Amino acid sequence: MTPEPTSEVRARTVGHILTLDCAETPGIVHAVTGFLLENGCDIVDNKQYGERSEGHFFMRVHFESEGDAGTAGNLREAFAPVAADFGMTWRLEPHGSRRRVLIMVSKFGHCLNDLLFRARIGELPVDVVAVVSNHADHQHSWNGMASRSSTSLLPPGPSRPRRPGCWNSWTNSTSSSWCWPATCRFSATD
Repeated sequence: MTPEPTSEVRARTVGHILTLDCAETPGIVHAVTGFLLENGCDIVDNKQYGERSEGHFFMRVHFESEGDAGTAGNLREAFAPVAADFGMTWRLEPHGSRRRVLIMVSKFGHCLNDLLFRARIGELPVDVVAVVSNHADHQHSWNGMASRSSTSLLPPGPSRPRRPGCWNSWTNSTSSSWCWPATCRFSATD
């Protein structure tokens, strides 16, 4: 059994969140976790999945580091070659940093309820600025939830978001101040 770290060790520990996506190929998890091990980082939580039909891989790692080598800037610089090897789109940020999010939801509201509730009680470090859906089935209940969380219900987005340029033109016309879309199909933690 491993002894609990002292409060002094915990005080020097810094939490980070690494999110990434790239084309699905063998070795991604090995490369990322190996990088973290080599840099003295401890993985707290790891979530990953592959969108097999599209051949795309997504990963979110919550990890902790100690000392100067474990600063976000140093880790970003050291991780860049790993990311380049796999053609990753990635972001490394301090754990707990808040994001402004726009939630896109289908006609089923259960995930929206969960995300808004977690944001309201502080379990999810986000500021939900808007909710958008291509269905009006639950508009009344969404408006009620949104009013309790200072969230707007926006008009439907593009009906075919995979059409080139469609998503960009829609987001530019709705708001330039939000910066991180969250879809209700993903499980939100931390």
